[in-house]
Amino acid sequence: MDMSKLSGKKAVVIGLSAFFVPMVLNVCLTFVLQRTVTMEPQLHKSLIVIAVLQCQSSFHVIACLLGDLKILNSELGRLAVSSSMISGTISWIHIIISFTLRQGTMKNTQNLPFMVLSLAGLLVLILCVLRPILLWMVAQAAKRKAIKESYIFSIFIMVMLCCLLGEIVGQNFMLGPMVLGLARLWVQLWWIDLTRTFPTFCCRATLC
Repeated sequence: MDMSKLSGKKAVVIGLSAFFVPMVLNVCLTFVLQRTVTMEPQLHKSLIVIAVLQCQSSFHVIACLLGDLKILNSELGRLAVSSSMISGTISWIHIIISFTLRQGTMKNTQNLPFMVLSLAGLLVLILCVLRPILLWMVAQAAKRKAIKESYIFSIFIMVMLCCLLGEIVGQNFMLGPMVLGLARLWVQLWWIDLTRTFPTFCCRATLC
């Protein structure tokens, strides 16, 4: 989030434009297609949903692409990351609100308050419980200049727990890990050790 502050208004304008401009164009095109093209009733009804979903963007995809192009640490790369964080955050907020409203009102409107409270509880758990644990592990690793294997396993357990809780509260399984990842932007050393340890973790989990 600090990158967005450093890039200033330019990143905010690009991020907002990357979300709203495609949405306006897609929605307008959808209305034109619905009035001029003959299609099945189910497709006619869901076309607006498809148009809106095509406007969503992901910060993780942009960051990986910039990393592959080796321009992540350049001025252009930092601007792209900041803009994608803004547009991606808006996209996820839009998806969460839409999905919660749809799930909560699909069968019974009384379910909506419980879904909202469950989602709020998940966010509180990640930000107030798991995030301090991550900060403590990062501080301990910085003092020792090494990462204990138990920390790696703890992080994987947190990620899987967030996936499970996301499904329980009626959201996408990616919501919890995404919030957990954005709650603490880890240093590059953590990412390198995690990527090296991941195959070992999968082998041990399979054997168990």
